[in-house]
Amino acid sequence: MRYALLALCTCLLSAADPTGGHSASAGVAPLDALLKLSAGNARFAYGARARSARPGEDNERRIEVAKGQHPFAAILTCADSRLAPELIFDQSLGDLFVVRNAGNIAEPVGEGSLEYAIDHLGVQLIVVLGHSACGAVTAVAGAADPLPGHLLDIQREMPGLKAFADTQRSTGADQTSVVTAAVERNASDQAAALLSESPVLAAAQAEHKIMVIAAVYDLTSGLVTFHAPLGSETPSLAIPTAADGEARGHEHGKAAVSKPSAVEQPAAHH
Repeated sequence: MRYALLALCTCLLSAADPTGGHSASAGVAPLDALLKLSAGNARFAYGARARSARPGEDNERRIEVAKGQHPFAAILTCADSRLAPELIFDQSLGDLFVVRNAGNIAEPVGEGSLEYAIDHLGVQLIVVLGHSACGAVTAVAGAADPLPGHLLDIQREMPGLKAFADTQRSTGADQTSVVTAAVERNASDQAAALLSESPVLAAAQAEHKIMVIAAVYDLTSGLVTFHAPLGSETPSLAIPTAADGEARGHEHGKAAVSKPSAVEQPAAHH
């Protein structure tokens, strides 16, 4: 079963930040961090931004975080210009530790960045955030041939996505539905890849020190839908669930399963 944004069930909680202002947040528990993100997203989507819309506090906050950062969540998301995590989650300087690339891909430098966030900054929640109509996902899902230049690197990091999209098309799904399903699948695959590729993140997740969760942002509504946390048997706090995706193997020397080539794998389905 899927639900709308978690924060909707709390009726936006409050138009203002429930904490009443800025505070150090290192070590914020995963579900508490998720509630903060959800409430902030609801404020953004319904035109009630507060924490990211306080220009009078910019100087004070800048001086405060210059002394040290205490983000309460880490976000791995797409480089698309239409989603800025600090805005769509209505947060301020120092609140979020953000890693961005086209297609919200789990790759070594980003994984190292997230390892730093949990080991040195006390972050306990990692969100892998895809978005509707993602150009990178659309390109890979529809590519019959290898993509040019370093786009091929993106293609290789989404193994199986073309075959998945082809299966969706074979059922008669239109292009919009295919891309929507592929975006959901990619967010789940990349979240799973973080744990399969990073022993540090995997160990922290196994010891219940962190939560890793996939999510998708809708460009039109402004709302974020969260999947069930990785490793959970049932959704928590009515967090939306998504269709299970196959665990993804990679070629960075850390995965238990070797990753098929993005060129070879789709070819087998033509």
